Amino acid sequence: MVSEPSVDPSPQAQKPQEASKKKEKPPPSKEWTEKSIKEERAELRRLMRPGTRTMVYEPPQNTQRPKTESGCSDCDIILVTICSLRKDYVGAYKKRRSVTPNIDKLAKKGFLFEQTYASSNFTLGGLSSILTGRFGITSGVTDYEKGLPKDIYTLPQILTFYGFTTAAFTIEAGSGFRPEHGLDRGFLRMELTEAPRNTPDGRWLDSAEPVNLEGDGASAKPVANWLHRQPTSKPIFAMFHTRTAHYPFVISKDGVDEDQTGVTQALWDVGRMQLASSSDSRARSGFGKGDETSGGAKDPLQARIEQKGQPAVDMLHKHYRDSVKRMDKDIGVLIEAQKQRGRLNKTLWVLVADHGESLYEHEEFLHGGTFYEPVINIPMIINTPSIQSSAKNIPALVSHVDILPTILNLVGIQAPGDIDGVSMLPLLQGKSESIRTITLASGGAAPPKGELPGAVIAPPWTLLIHEGGCDDVQNRRQLRTPNTNIRCLYNLKTHPEQNHILTTENPEKVKELNNIWSYFLRTKYKKGPKVELDPAFVEELRRSGYDFR
Repeated sequence: MVSEPSVDPSPQAQKPQEASKKKEKPPPSKEWTEKSIKEERAELRRLMRPGTRTMVYEPPQNTQRPKTESGCSDCDIILVTICSLRKDYVGAYKKRRSVTPNIDKLAKKGFLFEQTYASSNFTLGGLSSILTGRFGITSGVTDYEKGLPKDIYTLPQILTFYGFTTAAFTIEAGSGFRPEHGLDRGFLRMELTEAPRNTPDGRWLDSAEPVNLEGDGASAKPVANWLHRQPTSKPIFAMFHTRTAHYPFVISKDGVDEDQTGVTQALWDVGRMQLASSSDSRARSGFGKGDETSGGAKDPLQARIEQKGQPAVDMLHKHYRDSVKRMDKDIGVLIEAQKQRGRLNKTLWVLVADHGESLYEHEEFLHGGTFYEPVINIPMIINTPSIQSSAKNIPALVSHVDILPTILNLVGIQAPGDIDGVSMLPLLQGKSESIRTITLASGGAAPPKGELPGAVIAPPWTLLIHEGGCDDVQNRRQLRTPNTNIRCLYNLKTHPEQNHILTTENPEKVKELNNIWSYFLRTKYKKGPKVELDPAFVEELRRSGYDFR
């Protein structure tokens, strides 16, 4: 049973908080106070490791506790969003040899979702949907120049009104989890920390910290430190966004001399190449092939892989696998922290990718431009002490937007009624085999120059609407005019690798799915407030593989 909120969880409800301050003290000019630990940095450090920022917010004046009938109303909640994690590299899915023992440990007594779709192909879009329960079309967050509208409330906002202590953690990098876009809303604390040396974002830094090719979980240690400071008498909600498995995957030049493909060196040099290139030849990673579909020169790494063939692709996968293995250490740090606090058996865990990653499938790199399965069909695990499971696989179609109502329901709170998400609780309880038949993905890292790109997923069918062309074994990557989306219809049951186009053969199905897309655009599409991106942040995005012309 869930409880209706008797306090207003909307953003407007936070405004009167300043009235609790002493009258002789003027209200602060900002909603949060920012502490910069390292203000003066060298140019390389500015771009790769901009320093630590900690934002602290005031809690609401009036709170209440959820109903106890939920069975998990006093549970801690730990939400881990994993940047660029592919489903086939998580051991619990049994697609490859496991390099994720800590994730597998949570999956062993949890629920493994087999058909989870990201709401977008870039971090900001995915995280916005997770935190609001809304598709990008309805929240307005469809690219990095759009922020979260102030009238949309978030998961941590609701939880704070029910007495949860909320905090968010990530590293300061070219990520979508930043206060500038409004994703700090509702967190009482948000920490953006320096990229550790043993991560791809921190790989160039001079540091006394030794290189550890196995990883050391350093990205998660600020979360663990915060957890240890929290009293166990009050439930917490901690969100951790890890980039340890993010492009360019490598943390050292180990193996450069032995690698005949040159991929290791090229990955190590990612970012330096972008800085050295002109605006006419910058890399197009994340935007397909870097050919006519993206309007620019090929990425140097892409050109090398095309030249060296399958051995280069294998080397790319090898480095990605190593980065996933290091990322799993982050999860281990969090598990150990909750164990030491004596709260491991009272923790609701949600692990989900913000999006996947393309490793030259469909001749595409990374993410942010197209909507093929490696990018939007993602891993998700839910482990809750209120519902016992033994590695139960859930085949039902679910989405990023379904996470918010599910977490709220599990702790006894009624979800907002105007969101796109549907609670997965009936799936977890075995009371239903499905909660939706269709889901959407939309947007892209860069603002669209024409029609909004996206995808309509209605298994076994998926309709892709993007510039990346349609991949087909008979006609590799059909090229189209830049800035013009093309419709690509695939049947995932007959052709799971999306290598046979069915657009011409099934015009009625194309029409049906396109009508759904058009309906959302016509009736629910809103544009979020424009965010003026800091030039340094744009450089970070470019170094992460995004094209901002």
